[in-house]
Amino acid sequence: MQRHKIVAAAFLSVAGILAPLPAQAGSLFESVERGALRGLFGSAERGAVRSFERGAVRSVERGGARSVERGTARSLGRESGQAIDRKALRQLERSHIQNLTRRDLLNHERAHVKPVTNPREAFRFTTREKSLSDLRNGIAPEHHMTATAGRGRPLSAESAMRRFGLLRKPEARETIVIPRGQPIRVNKAVGGAAGVGEITSTQRLSPDAIKKVIPIH
Repeated sequence: MQRHKIVAAAFLSVAGILAPLPAQAGSLFESVERGALRGLFGSAERGAVRSFERGAVRSVERGGARSVERGTARSLGRESGQAIDRKALRQLERSHIQNLTRRDLLNHERAHVKPVTNPREAFRFTTREKSLSDLRNGIAPEHHMTATAGRGRPLSAESAMRRFGLLRKPEARETIVIPRGQPIRVNKAVGGAAGVGEITSTQRLSPDAIKKVIPIH
């Protein structure tokens, strides 16, 4: 009997504890639900923000990369075009020089070589370095001189290039007296103005033949 009382008392005690559980459980479940919803929406919101930020960064990066690519392509295109233009210009210049040189050599072969009967004055347009070399060593065979030596103010470098068909801009003008007996040939100045001639010699002219050197610009 005593045992039954103890069991009954224990049951009532447990029942008394468990009786209020439904209200507490409802409140607990609502709290958990609200927390879960807040966590869910907060997580979704944070995820959306992060996703938007990542998307914006990728968009900016892609836009920047495309801009850099387009700029690089345009730059390379301009550089390539300029390189092609420079290359074409160099090829044209080489072709022009080769053509003039070929025509000049043909003129030399066809012209008759004759000795100078009387001392003859001529000019030679050249660079400063070559004029110094001419003063030391004389004028080498086949180097060009003008057919005549006019009086008055010397031509400018650009005018001399146009008149005599010079391939390089001259820096000096030599005044030369070709001695009697010097073998020379007279030709048209290839690439020069109409009616302008030139003289070449098959033998070296001595430094004494150079009477004066003046700089030109």
